[in-house]
Amino acid sequence: MSLNKINLLFIFLFGSFTLNAQNLLRKIPQDAKVVITFNTKAVFDHLKMEDLNLTLIRLGLFDKINDKGKAPIQKMQDLGIDWNTKAYAYVKGTDSIQYFGALIPLSNKEQFESLVPKHKKIYQENGLPTVYSTDRSLRMSWDQHTLYVMGGIAIDRYFKKQDVKDRYGLISDNHEYDQSAPIMDSVATTWEAYAFDTEASAIVDSIEAVVDATLLPPPAVVTDTLYPPVVVAAPPAAAIEVPDDYRYVDSVLAQEQYSDDYYKRYDTMYRHNDSVKREVVGQWIDVEMGMVITGGHGSFDTRQLGKLNSNTLAQIHVRDIASFYSHFYPEDIWRDAFGIQPKLDYGIEGVDASVIVQGNKLKFTGAATLDKDMTTYYKAIYNKKLNPKFYAYLDKDALGFFSFNLNTEAYIKYFPKILKKYYGSFMPRYEHAISLVAILFDVALDEKAIAKVFKGDNLFVLNGVTKVEVTYKDYEYDDNYNYKQVEKTKTETIPQFLWMFSSDDTRIFHKLAEVGIQEKGIIDHDGVYELKEKSKSGINVFFLIKDDMVFVGNDLEKLQSIRSNRLRPKGHTPYIALAKRNRLSLLFNTRQVPTLLEELDIPVQKSLDETIKGMAQYGDFYLLSSGVKGNKLSGEVAIDFPNTKGNALAFLFDVLSRWSLKK
Repeated sequence: MSLNKINLLFIFLFGSFTLNAQNLLRKIPQDAKVVITFNTKAVFDHLKMEDLNLTLIRLGLFDKINDKGKAPIQKMQDLGIDWNTKAYAYVKGTDSIQYFGALIPLSNKEQFESLVPKHKKIYQENGLPTVYSTDRSLRMSWDQHTLYVMGGIAIDRYFKKQDVKDRYGLISDNHEYDQSAPIMDSVATTWEAYAFDTEASAIVDSIEAVVDATLLPPPAVVTDTLYPPVVVAAPPAAAIEVPDDYRYVDSVLAQEQYSDDYYKRYDTMYRHNDSVKREVVGQWIDVEMGMVITGGHGSFDTRQLGKLNSNTLAQIHVRDIASFYSHFYPEDIWRDAFGIQPKLDYGIEGVDASVIVQGNKLKFTGAATLDKDMTTYYKAIYNKKLNPKFYAYLDKDALGFFSFNLNTEAYIKYFPKILKKYYGSFMPRYEHAISLVAILFDVALDEKAIAKVFKGDNLFVLNGVTKVEVTYKDYEYDDNYNYKQVEKTKTETIPQFLWMFSSDDTRIFHKLAEVGIQEKGIIDHDGVYELKEKSKSGINVFFLIKDDMVFVGNDLEKLQSIRSNRLRPKGHTPYIALAKRNRLSLLFNTRQVPTLLEELDIPVQKSLDETIKGMAQYGDFYLLSSGVKGNKLSGEVAIDFPNTKGNALAFLFDVLSRWSLKK
């Protein structure tokens, strides 16, 4: 074979692979609210399939599959799923049902089909082999290349609407009771005073007759506004009337008399309504699945999804956050419960997040797309960097630190607008009051003056923990049980912290110190001020004003060293880089965990002892946000794992595997 033909064959195979992946993605409905991409190829580029198979064998997963399936399964490759490409899941919904769908690529249809449990009947729907869950709320269909999964959950509030109840033949359980009827004396009256057994049985029989009637043909065709006609057996209107005898049963229950027959009757109603809803949901799922298979909903716009590289394990895309909120927190529920009808508009148009393996680091990154107004507000608010003088206090051996920087002037300027946007639409009844509060806030505060006092850059460093002696009140008793109050001491472990922020106008802090000293609430330690501690917690708070900075901490010696320039701190370069690049940085020194637990005298279960000790080999855990770039507010969470298994995913799986062995 010539080299040109080999090149053409390679191009054809690569093109076919890409085309199949694109076709799978195009089957996601265009109105999907959430799309999740699983990059299984990237997963198994970082994790050995042999290791996964060994762990699953230990857990007995393949044995469980083999007990129910038609062919023996020994490894993941026998499942018939294509692990060298991507799988997709998505969420979409209406006011009546929430759909959860998945599209999974197959490498071998026959292998996958052999996994179907022996007792499961395979139907032919939309020209494809299909199996259902017992309640038909989940359907799986497959062709030569793709497994289609579709589940549905009924929205309960939809089926509580009276017109919907009438449409589907649901029986109401919110009966109106005759409040004017006299309540019988529970002491003077016995159950035998009324032929309860006979009457209750008759009531149950009448309900059972209603249920039977609702399940009899001929069926009526009803339509949901968003779906093609669905066939549901609907009873005549007269058949679903609630018998008057309910009222007597309720009057008996009002006297706290218990009746098994009453609850049997309620259970019968519940079972009927549940069976109708399951039937409706099952038919809707079939209709929805057919639309997905044939592409009837149109294709999802793939440009909304970010590109996945070889280190991205999974990606989630949520669009139109406002409608997503309103689906789970519908306006009618807020209106009925609280008399408000919120718009739930927080200025966020969409959210994207990814799970990434970067060497021994596992990262979760995310970005929220802001609307035009919120982009303007947050860009100005987060336009602030940390004071470079603080970098020296980012000690390598610190337990952790938290830096948060915002432009105080911009925050005060835009806060009224943010307040009105968030809560004005949330509580329309009080919109004018909220606007008034926002105006008063804007008028009363001088943002420029406040920004000089508190510029907005903050650094909080947790240097570790220390033990202190604290006093407390107790009581001692003599032989005659007479007591007297005594003062005792005990050892407490408290955090050792240092908080610092910048100020171009420190006069107010000096004045506070002067007034505190005069009122004997503050003690002056030669320029380091101590707030008198009243709670007996052992945490004494001190503050220092120096070089346009305010330091607050509970280590007097360190603050005195800072004041006299005896302390020459040197920041840890990686920590400085994090704090310098980001508007928000939170870091925890994971390798300090074993020592910290020991110092705090926290007991550790024996099964976790090895894992806790191993954390001394970990890197740092951190949460970062670089602020707003373009119209996106971004952030990430990450942790560095030990470099013992080649990458973070392999290490994490090894830990889980060892746990499974212990279990």
